[in-house]
Amino acid sequence: MVEEEEYKNSTDRNLVEFAKNILTGNRKNATQKQYTIGSVSSNAAIDIKNLTGIDVSNFNHIIDGGHIWHIDKRHGKHGDADQSIKEPEDIGRVKYVLDNYDNIQLLSAQNFQFKNSDYTPSKMIRYEKRVNGNYYVIEAVTDVKNKKLRVVSLYKSKAENDAKMAETYHDRNYPTVNVQNESAANNIQNSQLNDTSSF
Repeated sequence: MVEEEEYKNSTDRNLVEFAKNILTGNRKNATQKQYTIGSVSSNAAIDIKNLTGIDVSNFNHIIDGGHIWHIDKRHGKHGDADQSIKEPEDIGRVKYVLDNYDNIQLLSAQNFQFKNSDYTPSKMIRYEKRVNGNYYVIEAVTDVKNKKLRVVSLYKSKAENDAKMAETYHDRNYPTVNVQNESAANNIQNSQLNDTSSF
């Protein structure tokens, strides 16, 4: 399948090395170590503006070491929630999902770590890509001048486990997505997630 091959071949080796260095190193000051995943696509900028009212044109997707730790703790080999992100290569494919998502949702949860310019908590969105199951990316969206969207978590599920995953992440209105078009502009939905610890 072409799309699955593209997904596998999309691995960002530098991001993989960043994740490995974080996970095998000292956790001290991990949140200060950042990796720029890449720029926000024009389609994503349009969808995010429609969802949040924030213009993220010319923004970059960022992940920091603290959230690499969080992903490993929640979804790594010995994850508290699941073991869907077992290898650093799974993290290394996040840009493919951010650029090629099938669905994007505004979550009811807010992020209190990353604040807007008026010090209010940031809004959170979830990207979904169906490729050999589903891959999800949770991101905090702020209007700050540094123009950074912050990836705060990611996880995967097999297609047959989607209902179970929905319960795990407190989203009882979890949608079934079968998107054929390149842009997800017509597939924007609202999701009711309760708190950031669920990710």
